Formats: sequence, structure tokens, C-alpha cells
Amino acid sequence: MRDTAEESNRDPGQAASVTNDMRQTPGDAATPNPPDFQLVEIAQIRRDGQTQNRLSLDTRTIDRYSALMAEGFVFPPVSVWFDTDAYWLSDGFHRLAAAEKLGRTHFRASIRPGTLLDAQWHSYVANSGHGLRRTSADTRNIIQRALRHPKAGTMSTLEISRYLAIPEATVRRWRNRLSSSSDEDGIRIVARGTSRYAIRTEKIGRRSGRWRAKPAKELRDGLTMMKATASPKTRRLIAIFSNWAIGAATPGDCVAALEQVISEWPPETAPEPRCHVATPAAGSI
Repeated sequence: MRDTAEESNRDPGQAASVTNDMRQTPGDAATPNPPDFQLVEIAQIRRDGQTQNRLSLDTRTIDRYSALMAEGFVFPPVSVWFDTDAYWLSDGFHRLAAAEKLGRTHFRASIRPGTLLDAQWHSYVANSGHGLRRTSADTRNIIQRALRHPKAGTMSTLEISRYLAIPEATVRRWRNRLSSSSDEDGIRIVARGTSRYAIRTEKIGRRSGRWRAKPAKELRDGLTMMKATASPKTRRLIAIFSNWAIGAATPGDCVAALEQVISEWPPETAPEPRCHVATPAAGSI
């Protein structure tokens, strides 16, 4: 396989996108866990976790990448996050699509330990400084997803804008639009000069009830403990429910994943229901 630097010198215009892909993203620099580079089977890399933030992939970019790969250009590894059950792709959708077009079954990946939430948060900056330029529609989608992410609730607008490499005024405008949403986090971080402080908003205009939802950190810690003590099969189910409970997957995604797991069980080993829901008698409703 030919060296990327040599190819860049031979045909700099065609290899520019490859060189750009090698630039570090803000998400890479901010990640405390060093990556582990491995050759991973493409079929094992999950791309259905809402980490593809473009409205659609660009077919011309896929064609260009596949042509470069066929000529021997060395592309940088894709970025994935491993949660002990699945490899979640956060950066490299066009590269994987190009490799699949050539019939390749494996791709070099930068692997970090983390959850689907970590993969989603990293995906918001995946193309902020490299690869195919984001469109205005892509940017709007990224801002909305980032502001709804649990991590955004602990950050000021300025911090979010710097992370996303998007003007603060734009992020602030969208945050104000979404501030009345029912799924907004109950803590807002406010920055004034060098000072940062939190404002709790979840109780404003609400009555306190007997039951309360678990805080995000308590919920994540509990799910992590359950996964650590569960069997491999049970851990897989917990991982699916975890992604839904923490807002990393939609109810539809959760059901589809559960159906997929159940379909893989041999009929004789499929667990029997442990509870029975009584059907109301005729005329009782």
C-alpha cells in the first residue's frame, strides 16, 4: 500500500480530502482516554445510533474516496466507541461507505471506551475542521442534537459554541428556542466573566410530587453497575434499555434492537414471560 504523503505530492488536488481527514478534531483533543487502533470488521461497527448528523451522505464524496482507496491512498482510521457490547461510529461514515463499495470487510478504527452518548457527543464535531464541509442544514441539525444531549446541560452556551466550532450567537439563539422544550435539562450553567454557576430550572412552576426521576448521573451509575454484574446476554439487553433511558436512542430504536436480540435466541432458550397481564372482562370497561 502506497504512502499517503507520496500520493499527496503526486496528485495534491485529488488527495486534499485525505490530508484534511488527518487533522485532529476538537473532540479528539478533549477526550481523556487515548484511542486503541485496531482493524475492525465493518459489519460490527454500528451506524444506527444517531451519530450521523448530516441530512444524507454525499454520493460524490463516497465515489471519490473509493477511487482513492482503489489507487492505494491510505485513509485515516474511523472513530468508534466501545461500550463492551457494540462499536458505535462517531466519525468516518463516508470512509466506511467507500470501503464497502469496494467490497472491503475491515477498516482501521480508533477505538475508545465509552457509551453511545459519548459517541454522539463526539460526532457533533466530527466534521468541524475536516472532511466534507457541513451544510447549513447539517449545522442546524448538529446544534439541535447537541443542545438536547445530556452533556450540554452542564455547559455554558459559550463552552458549547467553542466545542462545536459554531458562533456563540447562533448557539444561544437555538438554545433560547429550545428552552421551553419539556425534555430540557433541569440545570443551566451560566458563565459571567471568569465565574461559572448553575441555575436549577426544573422546579420552576412545578409542584413537587412523591416520586422523582433519577438524576442523569445516578441513572448512568446504576445502569453501569447492572451491566458489570450481569451475564453477557443480560448485559446486552441492559445496554439496549440504557441507550433508551439516557436519551441516546428513540423508543422505536429500542424496540427494534430488542426484536433483533430476541430473533437471535434459539426457540428453546427464549425466556418465558414472568408476568401475566389480565385481559379486562367483557363489559368491564
